[in-house]
Amino acid sequence: MQYDTNVPGFTIDIDGKKHIFQQQPFAPPSGQSAKNYYRYIHNKSNGTKYMILWITNRKHTKEESCGGNFFFADYGIRVQMTSDTSIGWQPKQVHGTSLMEKGEGFEQVGLSIGISKRCVHR
Repeated sequence: MQYDTNVPGFTIDIDGKKHIFQQQPFAPPSGQSAKNYYRYIHNKSNGTKYMILWITNRKHTKEESCGGNFFFADYGIRVQMTSDTSIGWQPKQVHGTSLMEKGEGFEQVGLSIGISKRCVHR
């Protein structure tokens, strides 16, 4: 991906062919996928005001939660994760996930969508 200061938007080169997206002033959203991801309570700066998290699959053999839940620490809210859970939040607000009991049969897979600050600064 590259920026041309003479052309509004951004350009992506795919197999030698340039695709120019003039309708958008910055790069398209980026995403990360993860399996059994967790991170301590934190906040961070991002290229967008909001981020989206989508847990696509979660399975475990225990009746109880097994951890890996999302927390909005500023508000004291816990989102208990299940398959097909989607959350939107402001990354500058304090948030994180709890530790998981990653025993046999446990799996949590998901993705997050946002834009890195490195993509929005020219």
